[in-house]
Amino acid sequence: MSSDVVPTTPVLSDEQRTEIRSFEDALATLADAGISVQSASDFGDGFGVMDKSEFVNRKFLLLDCRIIPGDKSDFGSDFAILRIVATDGTKAILTDGSRESGLCPQVKRMMDRGVSGGVMCEKGLTVSEYTYTDEKGKETPAKTYYIHGM
Repeated sequence: MSSDVVPTTPVLSDEQRTEIRSFEDALATLADAGISVQSASDFGDGFGVMDKSEFVNRKFLLLDCRIIPGDKSDFGSDFAILRIVATDGTKAILTDGSRESGLCPQVKRMMDRGVSGGVMCEKGLTVSEYTYTDEKGKETPAKTYYIHGM
């Protein structure tokens, strides 16, 4: 455990948790224990992970991006995280772990040129749909997303 993590005790006992049978029970149990329920959005920055398909042909501003190295990602390959804002004010996080083409390699090329944000994506994303065939011959529908025009 890192030194900046403060260990806590559970807010409810095993007996209290066992008695919960519904969402309403959970709310009442917390209230009875003097615990006020807070919104998860109170702890975030207003950006939520969204499906890339929501931004196909939809103008957005790429605020910032970063690459998580493969040795630190769950996928064993580099992973891109993009924070964007669409013209309607939607704040989103897009993630991508594509290796050869797609958003992750595009972000890497931008970062190689010293750019990690402040990029207007006038035409949003574009998508390539295809059938992926694995080493055993199993075919699966697949999609790769790109920043349009990049």
